[in-house]
Parts: sequence; structure tokens; C-alpha cells
Amino acid sequence: MLKKLANWRSIFYLMVLVIVTACGGRGYVPIQDLTVSTAKGAGEVILYDQAGQIVAPENYVVKAGDTLIAIAWRYGWDY
Repeated sequence: MLKKLANWRSIFYLMVLVIVTACGGRGYVPIQDLTVSTAKGAGEVILYDQAGQIVAPENYVVKAGDTLIAIAWRYGWDY
């Protein structure tokens, strides 16, 4: 009986160790380059202010495949 209990206890500690190890990792999400190369004159115009910051347009027409994060990155809202 005592040997069975010791076996279950070691399995329990092993499972706790596995769970803590799995949750404690530092997984970083890879950042992909989402820039699109377009022909000259065919792309959108990006405006800059005096400080060199990108000025976002007042209106934006969402295109197929656009995501909120991609639009934000395109206009300098990267936080």
C-alpha cells in the first residue's frame, strides 16, 4: 500500500513539474514583414509632418486581407 502511494505521489510531482515548466516558458511571437511592394503611382500616398512622423488619413478604405494591426503599423500606431 505504501509503495502504491509513493508511486502516485511521484506521478503527481512529475505532472506538477511538467505543468509549471510548460507555463513558464518565454515564447516570443515572430513579427512578419507585411509591407507590400506596388508599382509606382499605383499605391497609396503616405504623408509626413514636419517632424517626420507619418500622418494618418482621416478616412481609410479597408481592402481584402487588411487587419487592424496591419493598418495600425502602416500609420505608425505600433503600441
